[in-house]
Amino acid sequence: MKISIIFLTLLFTVSCNIDASSDAAFLELSKDARAEAVLATVAIQMQQSNGFEKVQSLLTELLDTARANMHKNNVLNRKATARCQVYNHKLSERSEYLNSVVESLTAEQATVQEAERHASEHIQSSNAMAASYTALNAAEAKRFTAEKNFYSGLRTTINGALNSVAAVAAQLKVNKPSPKFIQTSIKEITESYSKVFNVNIDLPESFIEMSIDNNAARRRILTWLEDIRGTFSSMIASIDSDAARRNTNNAKFTALLTQVAVQLKAENVMMANVRVKYTELTKSYASNIAAFSNFRTRNAANLKENTEYCAAESAGYAKVSSNDKSNVRVYEELMTYFLENYRRISSMIAAKYNKLA
Repeated sequence: MKISIIFLTLLFTVSCNIDASSDAAFLELSKDARAEAVLATVAIQMQQSNGFEKVQSLLTELLDTARANMHKNNVLNRKATARCQVYNHKLSERSEYLNSVVESLTAEQATVQEAERHASEHIQSSNAMAASYTALNAAEAKRFTAEKNFYSGLRTTINGALNSVAAVAAQLKVNKPSPKFIQTSIKEITESYSKVFNVNIDLPESFIEMSIDNNAARRRILTWLEDIRGTFSSMIASIDSDAARRNTNNAKFTALLTQVAVQLKAENVMMANVRVKYTELTKSYASNIAAFSNFRTRNAANLKENTEYCAAESAGYAKVSSNDKSNVRVYEELMTYFLENYRRISSMIAAKYNKLA
């Protein structure tokens, strides 16, 4: 660049009416070693035969070289710019992809965590239901036992009353029944009847005493006893029938409670396994999220680094391009000036280097 400026200064000086001040300026510029080498080369070539053609060839070569360098640098810049744009585009697309992957994984992880929470709540609810059914089963067993005991006691009472009915009837059929025995037995019968049916059916003692000697009173008591026996027998039959029905219902109800408890237990085992899988899946999502987040961070760093590199390359090319354009412009002006002022340049250079020699 400095050599080009010296040439331009030289030619500009020559283009003027060379005076003392111009000559002094030219001599000062020619002290630069690079200018000295170029000017000496031009002076030597112009002193030889075909000097004009040689100098023109030299300047043409310099101009062609400057243009070639500018073209070469332009091509290199276009390639570098294209590479930067392609790589930046790839990194930007990858950044969007990684962002979407992380967002998707995070959303899926939240869904799995929600499902895990529901599974835990379901297990708690099932445990509570199982405990409730177990308690219900125990309560039903207690109730059924008490019911069986009640009807068993009722049957015992009725059987005792029937025995008393049979004993009184047998006494009344003999010639001299025992009044005390008959009174005591009838009292047991009426008390049993009251206990079973909650109804009082007392017989007057005078009437009972009449049955000792009065056949009509005796027959009426026997008829009454037969009615009592029939009622008690019917009650026994009802108790037996109800017992079978109660046993069947209790067995079905207990089986149902047991089946529900078993199903709840099996369901809890299954849900516990599902919850374990959800927990493992959540950990897997966390690992994948961390990995893709790391990829995203590294990709962002690569994008930043490449963007900065491309910016630096662009700035460097701007300087190189400015220098290339300056060289081409200087050599073009030098070539033009040389062609237009050949005689003046030849005389001045010849005079300068003849003196120096």
